[in-house]
Amino acid sequence: MHTVKNKIPKGVLFFSLFEFILKKDSQEACFDGNHFLDEYDSCMDKQTLRAQMKWICASIDAKQRQSREICEALLVHPKVRGASTMAVYEAFDDEVSLELIIKEFQWTKRILIPHKDHEYCFVHKDTKEKYQWEIDVILIPWRAFTCHGARLWRGGGWYDRVLGKYQGSYLLGVCFVEQLVATLPVHEHDVMMNEVVSGVK
Repeated sequence: MHTVKNKIPKGVLFFSLFEFILKKDSQEACFDGNHFLDEYDSCMDKQTLRAQMKWICASIDAKQRQSREICEALLVHPKVRGASTMAVYEAFDDEVSLELIIKEFQWTKRILIPHKDHEYCFVHKDTKEKYQWEIDVILIPWRAFTCHGARLWRGGGWYDRVLGKYQGSYLLGVCFVEQLVATLPVHEHDVMMNEVVSGVK
């Protein structure tokens, strides 16, 4: 497990792509601090997986606590602290809330959000003006993650289309611990995360 040093709260898990490179040939499952998570059937289609994860996300009890702990960890994450431009997201009820991150950095960083109406791009959070330059860090929610950096989105492929434009960005997946699974179907066009940050039960 990759943990960021210096004041990282204990109640948070970090998984890096570097760790995946070292372990990709092993059969080791993700460990959430209490038990190994079940491995999904590799033959299961993404639509079925999304339906299962939607139900799981809706049943999570400790969303506020996990969101707070994840944000506290991200506040001292070197990539986040060192970023001048950061893309976040406006969370749905079943996603990790980034309100603490946005509040902390709203005056010291350029904060962007996804623009999903007509164009595949990020916009300034306050002005909604299109942003076309480099982004240091992109915080990304999904339906499910593996500790290897694979992910399952709600559908539509918005992030897959957009992230290809920002190949130099550091991609931080953000999720509740219940959204961590051992394996997910991965396709050639899927963009892997550099790191996944999860809460713990």
